[in-house]
Amino acid sequence: MRYTISSSRRLLRYRRRRAERSSGTPVANCFSTTRCRWSPSGARRAARRTTSGTSDEEHGMQENLDADYFNRFGADYLPGLLGVVVKQVEKNHVLAELTIRQAVLAHGILHAGTIVSLADTACGYGCLASLPEGASSFSTLELKSNFMGTARDGVIVCDARAIHSGRTTQVWDATVRHRETDKLLATFRCTQMILWPTK
Repeated sequence: MRYTISSSRRLLRYRRRRAERSSGTPVANCFSTTRCRWSPSGARRAARRTTSGTSDEEHGMQENLDADYFNRFGADYLPGLLGVVVKQVEKNHVLAELTIRQAVLAHGILHAGTIVSLADTACGYGCLASLPEGASSFSTLELKSNFMGTARDGVIVCDARAIHSGRTTQVWDATVRHRETDKLLATFRCTQMILWPTK
């Protein structure tokens, strides 16, 4: 999972709309097509450059990478297609869920790729929300899953937590459970490489 130019533009559009709602005044378009990898600090700097020196706080542009933001962020991509709903985002911790439906089944049971995608999404969003200051993005280096069970209906819930948060890599563990029975369906681990702006 990696977010670059197109997702950066969506982030900046979202931040601009929030700023306009908060301040009641239009905020200049803060798109940039150069060095446009996603980063919270980069988005703030781009906004500052196009708002005549006004501060982030004056335009309500606070770094609020909450569940609402990530649900909007993923709506037009794979998480939205699968129906992933982010419920909670904290530093080094994300909760997300997915309602089982026919489209995510294989031969009448939950497709393994659905579970992996839910866990990978939760860990990826957690990594974005926990990037070191100045980092531009991340790229998944490795992932692994073990399956203990399956489900045919109901809701599956992913609990993702960082077990290592460094300046070069992050390692995330996740569990996926069937909400109605609390049955453990899978465990998941991924390693993320932290990306930094190139000079």
